[in-house]
Amino acid sequence: MTLLDTLDSVVKIGLGAAIASFTDWRKRREERSSEARRLSRERFIEPIVAFFDEELDMISEFYWVSTDYQLGDPSQTNTDELKQRAAQAGAEAVRDKLFRVRNRQASIGARVRSLKHPELTEAFRQFNNQYFKTKATFVEGGFGAAKPELDKAADLATEMHSHLWGIGEATKSGPPGQGIPR
Repeated sequence: MTLLDTLDSVVKIGLGAAIASFTDWRKRREERSSEARRLSRERFIEPIVAFFDEELDMISEFYWVSTDYQLGDPSQTNTDELKQRAAQAGAEAVRDKLFRVRNRQASIGARVRSLKHPELTEAFRQFNNQYFKTKATFVEGGFGAAKPELDKAADLATEMHSHLWGIGEATKSGPPGQGIPR
């Protein structure tokens, strides 16, 4: 074996080791990055989604309890007194949920703002006001008038879910400073 053959073997072995090390490093880096995205999603996005879902559930429950109450007395359909009583029944049905949701609103709002996503922040603000809009519309116009407000709450929830999905996706390859912390 000549010196050239020996050098050729050393270079091949060294190059193979370097390639294997680089491949292993990239694999470990991707695994850490994937784990960081999963943890970020669990810590930031999933609690927000759960809050939105709970609030939309509360709005829907208010609407349907109030509607069922109003439809339960066909002799007084859409009278002001019946609308008031129906709205009160709906409010009482969701009182515990409203208390729980409002107690978490500040912490969830802080999470939403920390994402630095203006459209999501505005949708969050509008969505939080939607319960009261639905209730006020129900009191003024009855269940038929409140249905568009319930639909608007669902549309706002869809908008927020879309923004959150986009943020979750942006963390995979988005520029620093956007989306949730890496």
